[in-house]
Amino acid sequence: MKPSSILSEVDLIVTLKLGKEGAFTEIYNQYWAGLYLYIRRMFPKSGKMRAIVQ
Repeated sequence: MKPSSILSEVDLIVTLKLGKEGAFTEIYNQYWAGLYLYIRRMFPKSGKMRAIVQ
């Protein structure tokens, strides 16, 4: 698979739909930090933010 800087979001989604695990990994790596912060704001007293994001 090409490096993420070459693939657009649309390309990653198309590749994901084709069943390529690398596309899922790349999407996860791009978005996990933002998702983590969002979940952290929603559940500030929960110590399970990482588990929720995963």
